Amino acid sequence: MKNRFDTETVAAIVLGTILIVISYFGLTEYTALPDIWLIQIFAIVVVVIAAVYGTVAGLVIPLAAFLVINMANGGRNTDTAMLLLVFSGVATGHYADKFMVRDGRFKGIRLADYAVVETVVAVLAWVCIDPLFDFYVRSWDLRTTMLDGVKFCGITIVNMLCVCMPLLLLLNSLYKKYGQIVAAGNDYSERVR
Repeated sequence: MKNRFDTETVAAIVLGTILIVISYFGLTEYTALPDIWLIQIFAIVVVVIAAVYGTVAGLVIPLAAFLVINMANGGRNTDTAMLLLVFSGVATGHYADKFMVRDGRFKGIRLADYAVVETVVAVLAWVCIDPLFDFYVRSWDLRTTMLDGVKFCGITIVNMLCVCMPLLLLLNSLYKKYGQIVAAGNDYSERVR
């Protein structure tokens, strides 16, 4: 997978950013969902797009989306959510070649690799960095933020393993079928010549 700014990647970045911004304002306006659930919904979008389009998409989508959200909200603090999504998107995008979602070979040990990578990212973001950020920047109680971080880490791990992994498996099977169709078309065109 090439991590570059081609037209397809830019279109995926724009689509992912628009999807996150619209869902943020739609969900905050019409529902009373806590921020952690909004973050989990956004993580699904970022992880799936980063698995297909690479590290650049996984990095730029959360940054662009939360820049637009912060500008529209007058600077509301969404830095923790952006931090988690950037970590998750970059990690998924970086290991996307290893996961082989686009090759149609995301199974077996690659599933375990994905689970380990996303678990490490969740622990780093929620248990290590977020409580320290809240303690030093916002002067919140470290014990409270640490307990919240452990709770949010568990929610994130469940989301990544129970929602994102099946979505990546579905995407994997679609890419596998697409590869079979292309191969059959190539075989047919060779026989016709």
